[in-house]
Amino acid sequence: MYESNRILVQMFCIVMTVFAGCSNDSSVPVSIKQQPPYSYQGDIGRMWGGDNFEIVSNNFIHYAFIRGIDTPEPGQPFHDEAKWTMWRLAKSKQTNIHVLDRDDWKREICDVTISDPATNAIIDPALKLLNSGLAWYDRSEGPYAEQYRNAEAMAKEKGIGIWSQPDPVPPWEFWEQNVKQINQSTAK
Repeated sequence: MYESNRILVQMFCIVMTVFAGCSNDSSVPVSIKQQPPYSYQGDIGRMWGGDNFEIVSNNFIHYAFIRGIDTPEPGQPFHDEAKWTMWRLAKSKQTNIHVLDRDDWKREICDVTISDPATNAIIDPALKLLNSGLAWYDRSEGPYAEQYRNAEAMAKEKGIGIWSQPDPVPPWEFWEQNVKQINQSTAK
């Protein structure tokens, strides 16, 4: 339920972009045209959260979602911190996207790394968000699973970010609660 509402908001943004008078091909997300796996580099544009954003590569728009984590949703504590942490990590740096899959709404599910030319470091933003207590590990399996699980556990042990709150509500539960409230209010 949570995922479908989140995707509906993103699809609304896509539809509005397409119908806002953009007639060139770059207004259609590349992910609709290309089959995964594929990789590209680009610049992050609009950010919807710490784990999902618009990225522009070769004048084409992509809608990316980082696999392995889930960051707080709008209206939840630490949403803005997660979003701006991701923005600061990627600002003026090369963002590398490896698309593994796409969902039913053509959103790219991807691994993301950021290359810092000043230090020659390769940054895993999902791991940085987990280490900062600004994301939940989503329990998916992949080469990152143990590292992500450990990073979440350390942040929880330190009581930082979302873990500084008593009983933080995961984003998927937050959406379920909101959907129930909306359904109850529309049923009256």
